[in-house]
Amino acid sequence: MDSTFDAVDREIIEMFRDKPDLNRITQAHIIDGEKFVFRYDADSADCLLQEVGKMAADKDIGFTWQDSAVVSMRLRKLQKEQRSILDRARTGI
Repeated sequence: MDSTFDAVDREIIEMFRDKPDLNRITQAHIIDGEKFVFRYDADSADCLLQEVGKMAADKDIGFTWQDSAVVSMRLRKLQKEQRSILDRARTGI
């Protein structure tokens, strides 16, 4: 499952290659050929979590609660990795 999402992320990253922004994170989620692309910065991650919940609750969007959980899980994983990198940088390890 992750390899499929990683491939989609790489495809989306290619779309934004000419618009580099080191402060923004791009995450993609694909459902039955439909792509949902989320670009956000670390300070707006909590807002993204709220928005994917709203999208899952909207029956007019093909975005389910399971999709919301997957995006949220990936976001939290990235946040954890970022905190780990910052902690290592602070301690010099």
